[in-house]
Amino acid sequence: MTATFLRHIKQVGLLCGVGASATLACSVYDSSLLVESDGGAGMSGASGNAGNAGSGGTAGSGGTAGSGGTSGAGGTAGTGGTSDGPFWHDMEVGDPPLCPTESRPDKTMRPSGTDTDEIEPFYVAWTRARFGAVAGIDDFTPDLNAWKDIGFNLDRACNKATWPEGVLSGAAANDCPAAGIKTCTNDFQNVFDGNYCRDNAIGRLFGLAAESPILGQPFRLTEADWNCAMHRGSMSIIFKVSNYNGQLNDESVRLDMYSSVGVTEAASWRCREDESSASQLTSNWQAQAPQPLTKRWQFPRRDLDPAALEPGGTHIKNSKWADATAYVRNGWLIAQLPANSELWFNGLNAHTRGIRMVIQNTVIAAKLELQPSERWSVKEGVIGGSIKPGDMITGFRNLGFCENACDSYSTTIGYLNQTMDMLSASNDPVPSATCDALSFGIQFRGEEVRPGPVVDVPPPVDCPEPPENEDIGRQGCICPPPGSGGRCELPDPDAG
Repeated sequence: MTATFLRHIKQVGLLCGVGASATLACSVYDSSLLVESDGGAGMSGASGNAGNAGSGGTAGSGGTAGSGGTSGAGGTAGTGGTSDGPFWHDMEVGDPPLCPTESRPDKTMRPSGTDTDEIEPFYVAWTRARFGAVAGIDDFTPDLNAWKDIGFNLDRACNKATWPEGVLSGAAANDCPAAGIKTCTNDFQNVFDGNYCRDNAIGRLFGLAAESPILGQPFRLTEADWNCAMHRGSMSIIFKVSNYNGQLNDESVRLDMYSSVGVTEAASWRCREDESSASQLTSNWQAQAPQPLTKRWQFPRRDLDPAALEPGGTHIKNSKWADATAYVRNGWLIAQLPANSELWFNGLNAHTRGIRMVIQNTVIAAKLELQPSERWSVKEGVIGGSIKPGDMITGFRNLGFCENACDSYSTTIGYLNQTMDMLSASNDPVPSATCDALSFGIQFRGEEVRPGPVVDVPPPVDCPEPPENEDIGRQGCICPPPGSGGRCELPDPDAG
C-alpha cells in the first residue's frame, strides 16, 4: 500500500501490531488471506470467495431489550431518549449500569394496539449518506474520527469506548472508558468502540480509504463523490414503506429496500468531467437544485422478490431485501433486513462506481416526517450491521481494485481480516466465539420520490478494468518489488 495509507493505518494502530507473520500477511498478497464469505445476489465472473446469496431468512435482532429488560451485554436496556429522539438508548457496565450508550432498537420495543388503517405506500430515496470519513452529513471536510459518531451499539457492550467531554462523572468517568466487554475473540487486535459504544469498524476503513491516493480519488471512493451522485440523481438507496397507518405509532409496517441506478433523466450538470486524476469534483454541487418530484427513479430487477405478487398501478414489486414485520414508534421506522441483503450504491449511471456491500444483522432506524407539501421525508436515519471480510473484499474487487493495486490491495485484505469485531450470525456477544465480521454504520437522510421503471442492470463483475486513471494499474499488470515504489506495468507483448 502507499506510504500515506500505511502511515494512516499505523497511526491508529490498525495494522500489523502482532508480529512478523501478521506483517507479512499485510504486505504480500495470498489467496489464503480471503476468508470464506457468502457473496451476494449472484455474480458474473465472481472470485472464489463470492457466491450466491438468496433472500435469506430474517437476520437476528440480537439480545432482548425491552423497557427494564436485560441486554445481552449485562446492562439494563431502557427505552430512553425524548418523545422525538431515539427511544432505544440504554445504560451499560456495572450494577447498576453507569454508562450511557447508543444501543440499538429491536422488535421487542414495538408499540401495540395501534390504528390498523393504511395509507398509500410511498418511496424515500437517500439524498445524503455519511459513512465515517467526513465531519458531517453536509460537511465533507475529511475527519478520520467521524466513524465514532455513526451507527449503533450493536452488541450492547462497551469496549474501550469514548464519550464527549462532560458526559461522564463520578465512578463512570473511570469505569466506562476502561470497560473492555468484547463481542467475540479477535486474536490480532482489540478493535475499540466509538462514542457511546458505537460499533463501526467499516466506517473507520472508509475514512482511511478516502485518504489513499490509490483507492480514494482514483476510484472516486469518497463520501463527497457518492453524495454528489445521489444529489444529481445518478444513484441512491430507496425504501418503500407500506402497510403504514401514517401516524406516530404503528405496530406492523413493511419496509422494502432497493439499490436504484438513478432517475430516468439525470441533471445536465456533472460531478466530474471524466475519470482522470486531473478531473476534480465540482465545487458547487451542493448548491445545485435537488431532483424534482416529477423525476422518476429506476429500480433494478435483481432486487425484486420473484415470489412476490405483482403490485397495482405504478408501484414496485416487493424486494428480496425487506422486513414485513417492521414497526413505527414515536415516528421512528424500525426494521431488520434478512441475512445477505445487498446494499449497493450502484454507479452504473454515475461518475463513481459506488460500492456494493453484502450485509448481515442489519438494523434500520429512520425518523419519518410528513412535510407541509404532503411528501414524506427522513431527516434522521441510521443503518447498522456487519459485513464479512470476504464480502467487503469482493465489493472492492467489483470496482476493479484487485491485484493490480499491488501492496494497496494486499494490505486492505490484511486490514479487513484483522479488524473483525462482530459475529456474522448475530449481534449478541459470544466472547468465546471467533469474530468473523466487521461492524458498519451509516447515517442518512432521504426525500419522497416517484417510482419509475424496473430495469435490468448488469451483475457485479470480478475485477473489471479500473477507471481510466493514470494512478491505477491495468488488470494483469506486474507489480514492482515491494518497497521499490515503481508502477504496476503490463507485460511487454514482444518480450520472449
